[in-house]
Amino acid sequence: MSVESFLKSKVSLREKLTNDDNTESLRENALELQTQLNQISKELPPHDLQKYSKELDELVKDINARVPPQVVKLQFKKKPKPRLFQNRSRKVENIQSATQSQMVSDQDFNVEQATTTYENLQRCSIIGTRPIKDSGSLTFKDLESCTINLYEPIFREGSIVVSNCSDCSIYIHTGRETQLRLHDLKGCKLMIRPSQAPQRIVMERCRECIFHEVCEPWITIQEFDNLALTQEGPRNYAFKPLEDWW
Repeated sequence: MSVESFLKSKVSLREKLTNDDNTESLRENALELQTQLNQISKELPPHDLQKYSKELDELVKDINARVPPQVVKLQFKKKPKPRLFQNRSRKVENIQSATQSQMVSDQDFNVEQATTTYENLQRCSIIGTRPIKDSGSLTFKDLESCTINLYEPIFREGSIVVSNCSDCSIYIHTGRETQLRLHDLKGCKLMIRPSQAPQRIVMERCRECIFHEVCEPWITIQEFDNLALTQEGPRNYAFKPLEDWW
Protein backbone atom coordinates (compact mmCIF):
# COMPACT_ATOMS: atom_id res chain seq x y z
CA MET A 1 0.00 0.00 0.00
CA SER A 2 1.40 3.39 -1.04
CA VAL A 3 0.51 6.92 -0.01
CA GLU A 4 -0.63 7.61 -3.57
CA SER A 5 -3.05 4.66 -3.48
CA PHE A 6 -4.46 5.89 -0.17
CA LEU A 7 -5.04 9.39 -1.55
CA LYS A 8 -6.81 7.96 -4.61
CA SER A 9 -9.04 5.85 -2.38
CA LYS A 10 -9.85 8.89 -0.26
CA VAL A 11 -10.93 10.89 -3.31
CA SER A 12 -12.99 7.93 -4.51
CA LEU A 13 -14.83 7.70 -1.18
CA ARG A 14 -15.66 11.41 -1.30
CA GLU A 15 -17.17 10.91 -4.77
CA LYS A 16 -19.20 7.93 -3.56
CA LEU A 17 -20.62 10.03 -0.73
CA THR A 18 -22.22 12.22 -3.38
CA ASN A 19 -23.53 9.46 -5.63
CA ASP A 20 -24.01 6.35 -3.47
CA ASP A 21 -26.94 5.91 -1.06
CA ASN A 22 -25.77 2.54 0.29
CA THR A 23 -24.70 3.50 3.81
CA GLU A 24 -23.35 0.06 4.72
CA SER A 25 -21.22 -0.03 1.58
CA LEU A 26 -19.85 3.42 2.39
CA ARG A 27 -19.01 2.30 5.92
CA GLU A 28 -17.13 -0.71 4.58
CA ASN A 29 -15.19 1.58 2.24
CA ALA A 30 -14.37 3.89 5.15
CA LEU A 31 -13.05 0.94 7.18
CA GLU A 32 -10.91 -0.15 4.24
CA LEU A 33 -9.57 3.40 3.98
CA GLN A 34 -8.79 3.37 7.72
CA THR A 35 -6.84 0.13 7.23
CA GLN A 36 -4.87 1.73 4.40
CA LEU A 37 -4.03 4.70 6.61
CA ASN A 38 -2.83 2.32 9.33
CA GLN A 39 -0.55 0.60 6.82
CA ILE A 40 1.11 3.80 5.60
CA SER A 41 1.17 5.66 8.93
CA LYS A 42 4.89 5.08 9.47
CA GLU A 43 5.67 6.65 6.08
CA LEU A 44 3.80 9.88 6.79
CA PRO A 45 5.08 13.02 8.50
CA PRO A 46 3.17 13.75 11.74
CA HIS A 47 1.37 16.73 10.22
CA ASP A 48 0.09 14.70 7.24
CA LEU A 49 -0.99 11.81 9.45
CA GLN A 50 -2.95 14.21 11.65
CA LYS A 51 -4.53 15.82 8.60
CA TYR A 52 -5.59 12.52 7.01
CA SER A 53 -6.88 11.13 10.31
CA LYS A 54 -9.10 14.17 10.79
CA GLU A 55 -10.31 14.02 7.19
CA LEU A 56 -11.22 10.37 7.64
CA ASP A 57 -13.04 11.18 10.89
CA GLU A 58 -15.12 13.75 9.02
CA LEU A 59 -15.94 11.24 6.26
CA VAL A 60 -17.10 8.70 8.83
CA LYS A 61 -19.24 11.36 10.54
CA ASP A 62 -20.86 12.21 7.20
CA ILE A 63 -21.62 8.55 6.59
CA ASN A 64 -23.00 7.93 10.07
CA ALA A 65 -25.16 11.05 9.83
CA ARG A 66 -27.24 9.28 7.17
CA VAL A 67 -28.13 6.32 9.39
CA PRO A 68 -26.35 6.46 12.78
CA PRO A 69 -24.94 3.09 13.88
CA GLN A 70 -27.07 1.36 16.49
CA VAL A 71 -25.94 1.82 20.07
CA VAL A 72 -26.64 -1.23 22.18
CA LYS A 73 -27.25 -0.28 25.79
CA LEU A 74 -27.43 -2.79 28.63
CA GLN A 75 -28.73 -2.23 32.13
CA PHE A 76 -28.03 -3.41 35.66
CA LYS A 77 -29.25 -2.24 38.99
CA LYS A 78 -27.33 0.69 40.41
CA LYS A 79 -23.94 -0.36 41.66
CA PRO A 80 -20.65 1.18 42.81
CA LYS A 81 -18.25 2.35 40.12
CA PRO A 82 -16.52 -0.81 38.74
CA ARG A 83 -12.76 -1.11 38.79
CA LEU A 84 -10.57 -1.69 35.77
CA PHE A 85 -10.22 -5.45 36.24
CA GLN A 86 -13.57 -7.01 36.99
CA ASN A 87 -15.40 -10.33 36.78
CA ARG A 88 -15.80 -11.44 33.15
CA SER A 89 -18.85 -13.60 33.93
CA ARG A 90 -21.17 -10.63 34.52
CA LYS A 91 -24.46 -11.05 32.64
CA VAL A 92 -26.10 -8.25 30.71
CA GLU A 93 -29.58 -7.58 29.34
CA ASN A 94 -30.75 -5.42 26.44
CA ILE A 95 -32.74 -2.25 27.04
CA GLN A 96 -33.97 0.46 24.72
CA SER A 97 -31.45 2.97 23.42
CA ALA A 98 -31.33 6.40 24.99
CA THR A 99 -31.27 9.55 22.92
CA GLN A 100 -27.88 11.03 22.12
CA SER A 101 -28.55 14.10 24.27
CA GLN A 102 -29.50 12.09 27.37
CA MET A 103 -26.83 11.35 29.98
CA VAL A 104 -27.11 7.71 31.08
CA SER A 105 -25.75 6.72 34.50
CA ASP A 106 -24.86 3.57 36.46
CA GLN A 107 -25.38 0.96 33.75
CA ASP A 108 -23.42 -1.86 32.09
CA PHE A 109 -23.01 -2.20 28.33
CA ASN A 110 -21.85 -5.28 26.45
CA VAL A 111 -20.11 -4.68 23.10
CA GLU A 112 -22.13 -6.72 20.58
CA GLN A 113 -21.35 -4.86 17.33
CA ALA A 114 -17.98 -4.13 15.75
CA THR A 115 -19.10 -0.68 14.57
CA THR A 116 -20.68 1.13 17.51
CA THR A 117 -20.67 4.47 19.32
CA TYR A 118 -20.99 4.80 23.09
CA GLU A 119 -21.59 8.35 24.30
CA ASN A 120 -23.03 10.51 27.08
CA LEU A 121 -22.39 7.98 29.85
CA GLN A 122 -21.61 8.51 33.52
CA ARG A 123 -20.35 5.89 36.00
CA CYS A 124 -21.03 3.15 33.46
CA SER A 125 -19.13 0.02 32.44
CA ILE A 126 -18.52 -1.04 28.82
CA ILE A 127 -17.38 -4.64 28.43
CA GLY A 128 -16.08 -6.50 25.38
CA THR A 129 -15.15 -10.16 25.87
CA ARG A 130 -14.97 -11.69 22.38
CA PRO A 131 -14.01 -10.99 18.75
CA ILE A 132 -16.98 -9.99 16.59
CA LYS A 133 -15.76 -9.21 13.05
CA ASP A 134 -12.52 -8.88 11.09
CA SER A 135 -12.97 -5.11 10.79
CA GLY A 136 -14.81 -2.44 12.72
CA SER A 137 -14.84 1.00 14.30
CA LEU A 138 -15.53 1.74 17.98
CA THR A 139 -16.06 5.25 19.32
CA PHE A 140 -16.28 6.21 23.00
CA LYS A 141 -17.05 9.88 23.66
CA ASP A 142 -18.39 12.16 26.37
CA LEU A 143 -17.84 9.65 29.18
CA GLU A 144 -17.45 10.57 32.85
CA SER A 145 -16.04 8.20 35.50
CA CYS A 146 -16.67 5.17 33.30
CA THR A 147 -14.81 1.89 32.85
CA ILE A 148 -13.98 0.49 29.41
CA ASN A 149 -12.87 -3.17 29.47
CA LEU A 150 -12.12 -4.69 26.06
CA TYR A 151 -10.63 -7.96 27.31
CA GLU A 152 -10.29 -9.38 23.78
CA PRO A 153 -9.83 -7.62 20.41
CA ILE A 154 -13.31 -6.83 19.06
CA PHE A 155 -11.88 -6.80 15.52
CA ARG A 156 -8.55 -7.38 13.83
CA GLU A 157 -8.38 -4.16 11.81
CA GLY A 158 -10.05 -0.77 12.06
CA SER A 159 -10.04 2.08 14.55
CA ILE A 160 -10.83 2.78 18.19
CA VAL A 161 -11.41 6.43 19.13
CA VAL A 162 -11.78 7.65 22.71
CA SER A 163 -12.65 11.34 22.96
CA ASN A 164 -13.77 13.93 25.49
CA CYS A 165 -13.65 11.56 28.46
CA SER A 166 -12.71 12.33 32.05
CA ASP A 167 -11.72 10.23 35.07
CA CYS A 168 -12.20 6.96 33.18
CA SER A 169 -10.38 3.62 33.59
CA ILE A 170 -9.62 2.11 30.20
CA TYR A 171 -8.36 -1.39 29.36
CA ILE A 172 -8.11 -2.06 25.62
CA HIS A 173 -6.81 -5.19 23.90
CA THR A 174 -6.23 -4.00 20.33
CA GLY A 175 -6.30 -6.08 17.16
CA ARG A 176 -3.25 -6.63 14.99
CA GLU A 177 -4.07 -3.75 12.61
CA THR A 178 -6.01 -1.36 14.80
CA GLN A 179 -5.41 2.37 15.06
CA LEU A 180 -5.99 3.82 18.53
CA ARG A 181 -6.67 7.55 18.89
CA LEU A 182 -7.17 9.47 22.13
CA HIS A 183 -8.57 13.01 22.01
CA ASP A 184 -9.39 15.44 24.82
CA LEU A 185 -8.98 13.01 27.72
CA LYS A 186 -8.51 14.28 31.27
CA GLY A 187 -7.44 12.29 34.30
CA CYS A 188 -7.91 8.90 32.62
CA LYS A 189 -6.03 5.71 33.51
CA LEU A 190 -5.15 3.36 30.68
CA MET A 191 -3.87 -0.15 30.15
CA ILE A 192 -3.21 -1.02 26.49
CA ARG A 193 -2.53 -4.60 25.46
CA PRO A 194 -1.66 -4.91 21.75
CA SER A 195 -2.00 -8.10 19.72
CA GLN A 196 1.09 -6.96 17.85
CA ALA A 197 3.65 -4.67 19.45
CA PRO A 198 4.37 -1.88 19.28
CA GLN A 199 0.87 -0.44 19.26
CA ARG A 200 0.92 3.09 17.91
CA ILE A 201 -1.27 5.53 19.87
CA VAL A 202 -2.19 9.01 18.65
CA MET A 203 -2.92 11.50 21.44
CA GLU A 204 -4.25 15.03 21.10
CA ARG A 205 -5.22 17.59 23.74
CA CYS A 206 -5.05 15.04 26.57
CA ARG A 207 -4.21 16.04 30.16
CA GLU A 208 -3.12 14.20 33.29
CA CYS A 209 -3.43 10.73 31.77
CA ILE A 210 -1.74 7.70 33.32
CA PHE A 211 -0.69 4.52 31.52
CA HIS A 212 0.01 1.37 33.52
CA GLU A 213 3.79 0.98 33.49
CA VAL A 214 3.68 -2.65 32.29
CA CYS A 215 2.44 -1.55 28.86
CA GLU A 216 5.26 0.96 28.26
CA PRO A 217 7.39 -1.49 26.18
CA TRP A 218 4.38 -2.42 24.04
CA ILE A 219 3.21 1.01 22.89
CA THR A 220 4.46 4.04 20.97
CA ILE A 221 2.72 7.31 21.82
CA GLN A 222 2.62 10.20 19.38
CA GLU A 223 1.29 13.48 20.73
CA PHE A 224 -0.07 15.81 18.06
CA ASP A 225 0.21 18.66 20.55
CA ASN A 226 3.94 18.36 19.97
CA LEU A 227 4.28 17.95 16.20
CA ALA A 228 8.04 18.28 16.39
CA LEU A 229 7.99 15.16 18.59
CA THR A 230 10.84 16.49 20.70
CA GLN A 231 11.85 14.50 23.73
CA GLU A 232 12.28 17.73 25.70
CA GLY A 233 8.68 18.84 25.31
CA PRO A 234 6.29 18.38 28.26
CA ARG A 235 4.20 15.23 28.19
CA ASN A 236 0.53 15.05 29.01
CA TYR A 237 0.82 11.47 30.26
CA ALA A 238 2.93 9.34 32.58
CA PHE A 239 3.61 5.66 33.28
CA LYS A 240 2.89 4.45 36.81
CA PRO A 241 2.47 1.11 38.60
CA LEU A 242 -1.01 -0.25 39.20
CA GLU A 243 -0.91 0.22 42.96
CA ASP A 244 -0.80 4.00 42.46
CA TRP A 245 -4.14 3.99 40.65
CA TRP A 246 -6.55 3.15 43.45
